[in-house]
Amino acid sequence: MRTRLLGSVLLAAAVALTVLASGHHSEFSYIYKRGETTYMRGNFNEFAALSTRYGNEFVWTRQGGRQYVITDRATLDEIRAAYAELDALQGPLKEVERRLEPHERELEKIENRVDDLSDQLGDEDLSDAVRDEVERKLRDAEEDMRKVEERMRGVEQEMEELDQRMERIEEKAEEKFEQIVERALAAGKAQRVE
Repeated sequence: MRTRLLGSVLLAAAVALTVLASGHHSEFSYIYKRGETTYMRGNFNEFAALSTRYGNEFVWTRQGGRQYVITDRATLDEIRAAYAELDALQGPLKEVERRLEPHERELEKIENRVDDLSDQLGDEDLSDAVRDEVERKLRDAEEDMRKVEERMRGVEQEMEELDQRMERIEEKAEEKFEQIVERALAAGKAQRVE
């Protein structure tokens, strides 16, 4: 599985976006950290320790049972260029998320209202008049929910299209990344980690 984390894991502000691995070099595990952005494939409990040890930008990889770290400036520049198109989409992604957020908050409030009203209907001691009033409020809340979902639909579609585009670009970037890392390893630009 390949995971892309945005934000600082160390500050617990990371948002995980998980996509299926593209299928090539399944033994190629890595972490590429650059500032607030981290790309990785694999399950890494040691990420915080690596970040502390190797700083703001590095590549860690496991190949053939051995671990390596790349901090070579030229290699990192080449990797940064491989991810440039994907990085450029982070702004539009954040903008779509920003526009979606108020709808999600409103929907959550309505869902809480629906839950509360549904709970009230479970009370067998309600009079018919009170039950009718609660059912009316429940129908109104469900209608409010449909209206919010309708308003969200366009933004959600935009988000889906952006996610799909990012996945395609990420796959290409990762292929370039693997080639760059393999060249760096072959050229002796990586440190062996014990």
